[in-house]
Order: sequence, then structure tokens, then C-alpha cells
Amino acid sequence: MSQAGPDEVEHLDEALSTLGERDVETWRRENIRRRGHEALGAPRRSKLAHGYRRYFEPALVATVCAIHLVWAFGTTASILLR
Repeated sequence: MSQAGPDEVEHLDEALSTLGERDVETWRRENIRRRGHEALGAPRRSKLAHGYRRYFEPALVATVCAIHLVWAFGTTASILLR
């Protein structure tokens, strides 16, 4: 791979600097910025709420999915092995 000249690098830098403006519509970019500022300014969640969202809820979802899979495989096996 050949090295790019300084003019090519400058052109790429300029193109990359305007990528956000060309890639995302103005209203979407402003909406994302507004939601980010709201999240930064929101009050901190309690440790209990943080623990629920971080640990308990994913564990609960994984457990329900595992139970459903065991039930589905058991039902399928009982039908096929009659």
C-alpha cells in the first residue's frame, strides 16, 4: 500500500470532519444531542435501581429464557420419542 501525499491526507481530513453533517440529518443530530444533555442532567439513580437494571433484570430474562428452552426441548422430545 502506498503512502498518501499531504494533499490527499488534508482532503480526507476535511471529508471526515464533515461526515457527521452529511451522514445524519440535522433534526436527528439535534435530537441525539438533546437526549444526551437530558441524560447527563438527570438525577442519579439509587443503588437499588442501578442493581435492578444492571443485575436482576438481565438474570431474570436469562432465567425465563432458559426455562422456556427447557420446556420446548422437553415437549419436542416427548412428542418425538413416543
